[in-house]
Amino acid sequence: MRTYAVVWDEANGTRYAGRLAVDQDDLVLEGSNASGKSALRRLSLRDVLRVHIARGPAERIGDLPALVVERRAGRPLRVSSLDRPGVLTELADRLSEPDARTLRAS
Repeated sequence: MRTYAVVWDEANGTRYAGRLAVDQDDLVLEGSNASGKSALRRLSLRDVLRVHIARGPAERIGDLPALVVERRAGRPLRVSSLDRPGVLTELADRLSEPDARTLRAS
């Protein structure tokens, strides 16, 4: 499973830095915030409604464009890459693949 260096914002505004992985069933985030508190989040691909890359100031994380993952329940998840160029597009494509959509529909 490939992992990516990322930052993400929780619904309460807390920012975490760590890694993101996508397996057959889940999007997995693991990292820590500025005070050292650890977090492990699993988001079932079945709960993903759609994804898009946000480049506008309101949806960015700091100065970074963000991948916005809209979910069936809860606020959208925003993730920015600290990895190589093109990662957000790669993740958006991966989460929009026909196999992932089939998983979400079942």
